[in-house]
Amino acid sequence: LKVLVPSPLVREADRARVEAEARAASRLNHPNIVTIFAVGEAEGLHFIAMELVEGETLRQRLASGPLPVPVVADLAVQ
Repeated sequence: LKVLVPSPLVREADRARVEAEARAASRLNHPNIVTIFAVGEAEGLHFIAMELVEGETLRQRLASGPLPVPVVADLAVQ
């Protein structure tokens, strides 16, 4: 669940863009794209409910140093 926390820095245009991107992604079906189940608002908080994908982030993978070229090539193909 991702929540767009209300802030003076978040404009309505920002919220609308995030919602539009989530709705567009929800129409896609691909093994490398997370499934989005719902986009909405509850009690003043805008949210995106999506599939939980187990594993590590790219930031975590890079923390131990650069990735080998074959791994980078495989990720780029995906």
